[in-house]
Amino acid sequence: MSPSAVTAQWPNKCGYSVTTDGARLRTGPGSGYTTLGLLRKGDPVSGAQRRRDWDKVGLQGGSGARLGNRRSNGLKEGTTGWISKRLLQADTCMQLN
Repeated sequence: MSPSAVTAQWPNKCGYSVTTDGARLRTGPGSGYTTLGLLRKGDPVSGAQRRRDWDKVGLQGGSGARLGNRRSNGLKEGTTGWISKRLLQADTCMQLN
């Protein structure tokens, strides 16, 4: 199977929010991959890839409470990893003029 058959472009340009506390950010697209850390409900993420039922995301500035340059979840802003797409909800784009 070619890589293009399993990878799609990120569908929402406005980003996503985590829908539950304890969502696992993983090193790869599947539950068998190592957990990098746990995300909290409402943590904002952005990303670029979807592979089957998993999204590759990067942590945005509002993720968790600030503790120096780390978040309360122990992950640095900009950390990338994979999360099940069922644990994300699309954010709504707003235009302010």
